[in-house]
Amino acid sequence: RDNALLFTDSAELLGDRLMALILRALFTDNCRYDEILVDTAMATNVLSERLTWLIEFGAVETEAGSQHTSRKSYCLTEKGRDFCPVLVMLQAWGDRHYAAPEGPPVILRHTTCGEILNPAVACSHCDKAMTAGDTRPTSAQM
Repeated sequence: RDNALLFTDSAELLGDRLMALILRALFTDNCRYDEILVDTAMATNVLSERLTWLIEFGAVETEAGSQHTSRKSYCLTEKGRDFCPVLVMLQAWGDRHYAAPEGPPVILRHTTCGEILNPAVACSHCDKAMTAGDTRPTSAQM
């Protein structure tokens, strides 16, 4: 695919704050329509439209309800789960630049080790933190 189209798809998902709210709801185990509706506080028609787009985009899929309920639930696909680090970094950025004096409203805990998560993007080769000043794009064909 054309690189511009790949970026456009990513930007469409990231650039729509309502999409991010739905993905956040699903990351936090709010998987039923009514739970997502309460968590995101959006109008039903808007939520339905965005869920349909996320399903068509391949980030979300539906699961049939259990034998006790006919309500379907929504879950993240691998593509949707891969967006989690993006949301975590957006939260970290917001906490750094916009947190109230008493601190951020939500703290993430890494369930593997139990410690408070301080997310960072680092080079996969040297483990040094990535910054805008030491990163440059190059062609994938190089």
